[in-house]
Amino acid sequence: MRIRAYLAILAAILTASAVGEESLRSIKDLRNLTKVEADQGLPVRLRGVVTLAVPGELGSFVLDDGTGFGVYVQRSRSDVPAKDLKGTLSAGMLIEVEGRTTNGRFARDVIPAKIRWIGEAPLPDAIPVRMEDFLGGHLDCRRVKVRGVVQSQEIRSRLPSVRLMLGMKGGGKLPLLVMNISPEESRALVDAEVEAEGVATSFFNERGEWIGVNLEVDGGSSLHVIAKPKPKEELPLLPLVDLKQFSTDTQPLGRVKVQGVVTFSWPDRFFYVQEGDRAVRVSVRGGGNVSPGDRVEILGYPETQKYFAEITGAEVEVMGHEKVPEALASNRDRILRQWTSEGITGGMDGRRVVVDARLDKVETDSKDALRLYLTHEGATLIATLQAGEEMKSSLEVGSTIRLTGICVIELVASWPSAAMAAPKDFQLLLQSPQDIEVTGHPMWW
Repeated sequence: MRIRAYLAILAAILTASAVGEESLRSIKDLRNLTKVEADQGLPVRLRGVVTLAVPGELGSFVLDDGTGFGVYVQRSRSDVPAKDLKGTLSAGMLIEVEGRTTNGRFARDVIPAKIRWIGEAPLPDAIPVRMEDFLGGHLDCRRVKVRGVVQSQEIRSRLPSVRLMLGMKGGGKLPLLVMNISPEESRALVDAEVEAEGVATSFFNERGEWIGVNLEVDGGSSLHVIAKPKPKEELPLLPLVDLKQFSTDTQPLGRVKVQGVVTFSWPDRFFYVQEGDRAVRVSVRGGGNVSPGDRVEILGYPETQKYFAEITGAEVEVMGHEKVPEALASNRDRILRQWTSEGITGGMDGRRVVVDARLDKVETDSKDALRLYLTHEGATLIATLQAGEEMKSSLEVGSTIRLTGICVIELVASWPSAAMAAPKDFQLLLQSPQDIEVTGHPMWW
């Protein structure tokens, strides 16, 4: 009896062990594992379609089994040979994968032990999504379809070699990492309205928290042009004061054309332009230098990045030269006043202003820019002079100085804001040493 009971218990243990080692066959079940469960290296046996493949004999890939989920297979972490494959993996291959689960730091992944080629199969339908649908990362490794305007192109030294930035319908920006497309083909897509199909891949921080998403696109054939770029001659001239203003129409995703006079320039980074009482920061595509006083025509994308409208990805043409707009004598109260008789503040952001202050400290940063720490009306004021190292020795701490520069307002809340943001501080950008006038020397007694 004891032997029989022992054999029955042993059989139960072996059965339980066998059940416990039964392979996972559904990507949905695999992705729903906890981190602890995935780290146990549970066996998997999956059959599905390759939706994304990194080029190379041992490139990793994404597999979709038709359950509405995809999984990242970390082939580069294993020594799986390509014996059963007809060449390297590519999208549209129907394969069977045996291996083990792994945590993957963000979502659950697979480390394969065997890969068997079965044939070819159509790709799963791509789900139409908007930018907000990506939030949280639940679309990781799924095929999706998006629509928007290509706002910039970047050629990278690593694969995928082309990165396009898509301004999304409904708001937001989405990086497209495109394989199997030439630089010339991708450059022709800038400012075109496109529909893109690809696989969403998440990026995350060291804690495994989702922080953003790319859309990986396999070839130019997955980018469908809906509307070609408009020639700049066909774009209407938009007054700076009309940027990001109310309209019953949706805000355009394509480029706008504006004009103005350059009031400040930081070469190869950005500049400020002013027309009338409105001043705007402009970031230039691929560098390009302008000088204060240049009248310029700008083609670029209007954005709200730090509460006020800016223009990014700009192409600039110098049309002539004019006098730089006069700087306004100002002070902290006037600059930070939230409401005026004309409505909400913001007219001072980007404008040239003149303020008086006492110099407390001078520092040089890694790019030879001079940073001045001053006291203005009882508060600390920071002013930055590009390439001002040679002037450092001539400035005495305790001096009173008059500064002429671009006013950059800082607000309590950034964009997007849940309420009317209150100005809390401001800084100055100085173009040249001529923007610093010593009005009084320190008195030591």
